[in-house]
Amino acid sequence: MYYRMRTKALLFVICFFSIVPSYVAAQLNIWVGIAPFAGLVERIAEAKVNVLLPAGKNPEFFSLSNAKLTRVIASDIVFLSSFRFERKIEALLRRSKVNVIHLDRGFRYRKIMHIVKDSTRSHRTEQQKRPRHTKRTETLEENDPHVWTDIEQIDQIILNIQNALIQLDPARKQDYQRRTRLILLNVQRTRKSLSKILLPYQGKVFYINHPALGYFSDCFHLRQRPLEIEGKETTPYALLALVDEARLTGVRGILVQKQFSKRNATQFAKQLHIDVVEVNLLQRDWFTMMDEVLDALQKVFP
Repeated sequence: MYYRMRTKALLFVICFFSIVPSYVAAQLNIWVGIAPFAGLVERIAEAKVNVLLPAGKNPEFFSLSNAKLTRVIASDIVFLSSFRFERKIEALLRRSKVNVIHLDRGFRYRKIMHIVKDSTRSHRTEQQKRPRHTKRTETLEENDPHVWTDIEQIDQIILNIQNALIQLDPARKQDYQRRTRLILLNVQRTRKSLSKILLPYQGKVFYINHPALGYFSDCFHLRQRPLEIEGKETTPYALLALVDEARLTGVRGILVQKQFSKRNATQFAKQLHIDVVEVNLLQRDWFTMMDEVLDALQKVFP
């Protein structure tokens, strides 16, 4: 009798500890800056992941509320990339001893120009009775934050996620590694498929309202022409110049990222009698996003 009771107790202990890793992973409080990364973290962790940037919000103008910041500070781990809103809160999180992980560690960035100050100054000389107005523009070279669209370097980001989760939850190391291998295999298949399909379009230009596909374009030797210039909507004069240029290429449409203004893109399409093709580059499923980008590009290329 005593032996049977001890055996049952031992079996209970073994069973309990065998399920602890899954329980721990399910209880991890994980936050990620944007949805595409959240989807990748969820695939590796098999746990719920919270997103800082709400669906439909423009990351260029988003600011985290104090209430949400309080929730993030209570997290086990926070994955960030390089959007300005993420950089702003990183210092606050680190002061609160939050475990912050840079998803883009080891990533090779492309550079973009961004207007940081655009003002009109007034001054007059001794010979002038009226003040003279001059427009002063200051620009800053920044890292292109759209790193999740780089299908060549996404592997590095996925490995960064895996390594951070292993460090946080070493008991499930093999589970994280197994899932990561499956994801990387699917990425490799997607890369090969896209390379084959986009091969005939190498060197061709496509137009987009916001320059979010620079990395993607570099990977497949495409030419991205955004209607935004240095982070601001193009002027009417510059827009007309782009229309004249596009008319020569024979493009059948313009891409529009949903979270950004469509005003210039709509005017651009109207002038050329072409389609406006929406694409959601901030959706949670990275693989679905890649399929959507491919479908959109095939609709706009001549």
